[in-house]
Parts: sequence; structure tokens; C-alpha cells
Amino acid sequence: MKRDLGVKKTADIGTALKSAAAAASAAIILIFAVMSIYYISGLGGAANATKTVNGTTYMLGAPSVYYRGQRVSNFLIEYVNPGNVTGLIYVLYPLAAMQGTQRTLRIGDTVGYNCDGSLKMLTSINYGLGSATFTNASTGSRYGGCPI
Repeated sequence: MKRDLGVKKTADIGTALKSAAAAASAAIILIFAVMSIYYISGLGGAANATKTVNGTTYMLGAPSVYYRGQRVSNFLIEYVNPGNVTGLIYVLYPLAAMQGTQRTLRIGDTVGYNCDGSLKMLTSINYGLGSATFTNASTGSRYGGCPI
């Protein structure tokens, strides 16, 4: 008689485990579906991040890391300092300049042009690695394109 009770308890535990596994699978599927809808609808992700600087709101996209000697849009990085990045900025519009002008960027400053989609915002500085992270930025309007 004791063996019968043992078999029944084992059967009950097996059934309980199967039910728990089925419930966990259903919960995972539901979470995946909700997250997929959230990201597909554009409600989630870094692409929807915004930052307001001097009264202008920028929509931020994907970040990229740059080092000394690399060009970020129309800005050539010369030095990565603890609190800023210095380099040469080249004017492209309305008339392109062959020589760059010295410029110091701090976090939140932008380089490039909104009209051609090359606008990038300095979002972080890693002095130890000598790198600067720039994030694609846009004000949402291109004002009819770039001048000639």
C-alpha cells in the first residue's frame, strides 16, 4: 500500500512540473510578444532618445566612437582632453573652406549639418582611452536641404 502512495505522489509531482513548465513557457511567449510590439512600434530603444541643448531639441540615434586623427562629419579630432575635444572644423556650406578653423567641443555640442543628415552630437569623452563618442542627431527638419 505504501508503494501505491509513492507512485501517486510521483505522478502528482510530474503533473505539477508539467503544468509549471507550460505556464512558464506561456509567460515567456507573452513577454516576448509585448517587447516585440513595443520596439516595432518605435516606443523603445535609444533611437527615440532626445536631448535639449540651448532650447533646441535633438533626436538622437546610434552612437559611434572616434579617436584622434579621425574625422567626424566636418570636424577633424586633434586632441581628446578630460573635459573637451579640440580639432579643426571645416565649413562646407555655402562655400567649402580648404582650411579648418580651431574649435573646442564640450559634451552636448554638435558638428556637421542637419540639412544633409551628418549632424552629430558629442555625448561622452573617455580621456583614458583617448576616445570621444558622437551620436547621430537630428532636429527633425532639414529646412529644404543644404544651400548650394
